[in-house]
Amino acid sequence: MLEGLPPGLCRRDSVAIIGAGLAAAVRLNATGVAVTVFEARDRLGGRVHTVHRANIHAAIELGAEWIRNDGGILDALRARQPPLHRLEGKHYVRQGTGVEELDDAAVPSGEIIERLEQEVGGAEQRDVSLTDALARWCADRSLDGGRAMLRHYVEGFHAADPVSLSTKWLLDTEARHCAHAAGWRCAGGNDAIIAGLSAQLAPHATVCMKHQVTQVRWRPTSVVLDVQHHDHGHSRVASAVIVTLPLALLQNTKANGGVYFHPPLRERQGPIDRLVMGHARRVVCTFREPFWESVHDVRDLSFVLSFSAARARHSSTKRRWRRWRTSSP
Repeated sequence: MLEGLPPGLCRRDSVAIIGAGLAAAVRLNATGVAVTVFEARDRLGGRVHTVHRANIHAAIELGAEWIRNDGGILDALRARQPPLHRLEGKHYVRQGTGVEELDDAAVPSGEIIERLEQEVGGAEQRDVSLTDALARWCADRSLDGGRAMLRHYVEGFHAADPVSLSTKWLLDTEARHCAHAAGWRCAGGNDAIIAGLSAQLAPHATVCMKHQVTQVRWRPTSVVLDVQHHDHGHSRVASAVIVTLPLALLQNTKANGGVYFHPPLRERQGPIDRLVMGHARRVVCTFREPFWESVHDVRDLSFVLSFSAARARHSSTKRRWRRWRTSSP
């Protein structure tokens, strides 16, 4: 998060933001810098995408859903006073034709994490994929259940493939941003975050919807943006630019309609191209009533996990959904 003016900028300058960089726009706007946000779509929010339907009482999140237990986002929501709910209910795992309760389904096996910390946790130790790490150092039969849970966790919570997932990244993330660190939901929808940020953009900020930036050209004292709006192209000049685009648009500009940079990113392009963004499929089902609350064994259901589906991930058989969640609370 930006604190005050970035180095080299003064209040007479202008900043262009490419993508859904609303938080940066708000901070810069508060300092008096003129900000222009270029958004290629017809909505703001980026990966925060809430859908409201007149015949459905609950907000449907097609993007980010869980909110950290502390930090600026939760504080901003509390300031707007929407209904916030803390995650409640129990976790269950599918076993045969029934389910069994898990004591702590959200956190990976402690023993496995401890072993991985010993082998690859140090700065001088070489990183390996999670699949390789589990095969090398956690292959004990006594850890079969823990390995299955950990694979399911990284696939379901992080939308990551254990074959390519960095073990160092996982250990660092679990130390600072584990599942328990994000246990809040906004009942009315996370678009309340976007609405709150958008309301703070006046008077110095301009938002240009359906404006796709196709090229960024750096000059010694300015940046020139080539912008496409409907069928018309034009150029805009700013003192600086902040890029908040999805990874895919930075990796393959020709195939994905991304942005060209002049001069090229050069040494930054290699690391960018090696990054991988996970994909998650979500299906939202609505029912006339929460039927699971009438089943004595699972009336406090929050999550149902299926480890068998995770093991069959690369098989040719029909895949099952690995994680089901109710709207509890």
